[in-house]
Parts: sequence; structure tokens; C-alpha cells
Amino acid sequence: MMFYYYISSTECAIVNGFYIEYMRSKQNLWAPNGETTWQGYEIRQAQTPDGSLIVYDGEGVEYMQPNMVNFDEALLYNIPIGTTAEQLAQALGVEGIELTDVLKTGDMASIGDSTYTIVIAGDVNCDAEITAADASKILRAIVKLEELDSIQSIATNTQNAEEFTASDASKILRWIVKYEFTIGKVD
Repeated sequence: MMFYYYISSTECAIVNGFYIEYMRSKQNLWAPNGETTWQGYEIRQAQTPDGSLIVYDGEGVEYMQPNMVNFDEALLYNIPIGTTAEQLAQALGVEGIELTDVLKTGDMASIGDSTYTIVIAGDVNCDAEITAADASKILRAIVKLEELDSIQSIATNTQNAEEFTASDASKILRWIVKYEFTIGKVD
């Protein structure tokens, strides 16, 4: 059984039965002096990914696009289109990921002892590109002409909402013509 313990809206740890795992980026919060317990719980650094990739808007303004993790379903999502395995490994702070070239939705990445399915924001048809075909796939799914699997459904969510809508297809089309410059959640 897994529980999420929230410290604030941006910081959390995972309580796994009898211990707490904290993300690498939160070590200064949880174990600044090498602590191994917190309020009676054993704490340890998680062997799961964290990190962000840099994306730019049309005026060259830099944004952080955080990699997001669904531990229960072993998903690594909200990754920007065009990300390479090397860039992802660097953002996650791991030695390497057993993938090559540009990542696409549906790729599998082994990180530590875990394997994650990669989900690229907007890459609904799993071809490492964002095109009108991705927008079409969303619209066809909305009117029940096509069914998306769970991974594709996550890739459709270009605006970090609870479910995908026609506005996700619109955002993809706007991105294609360079009217939108980011897809997915950015900070």
C-alpha cells in the first residue's frame, strides 16, 4: 500500500508501509545531515526519477517542464516532444537510460530497479512527432470513432487537466503553427 505525504503543494514524500522515500531533489529537506529517520519512520532516498527539462516559448523565455511520475502505473510523463534518452537521463540525474534517439510515447525506460513507460505530451499516436494526426486522434476519441489506450489518453492531456477535451486537440494544432510554444505542464 502506498500513501502520499504532502508537506506543501510542491513537496511530497511517499510512505511505503513502514518507511518514507524522498525524491533526490528533496534531500536537503528530508536528510540535510544524513538523517535516516523522521518522526519515527525510516527515511531513504527514492530510486525513482525526478527532474525537469528546459523548454522555450516563442520569445525565448525559458520554462521548466517537470517530469511527472505515476508510481502505481510506472509512468514517466509530461516529457516535451523532441527529448532524447540522453537529455532525460541528465534531467533525472541517472547514469543512463537504455533507449536511443528521440523518445516517443510508449518507450520503456529502465531507471534503477524500476521500468517506466514514457509518455510524451501531445504524442498521441506514439510516433515521436506532434502533428495534425495527433489532434485528429483526440477528436475521433471524443466522438467515440476511435478508442485510446491508457498511455495515449495521458499523452492527449496537453494542458495538465483531469481529462482530455477538444481544447487539447486545438492546443496541438496551435503548437504546430507556432501559436503555442509549450505542450504539457510548465513552471
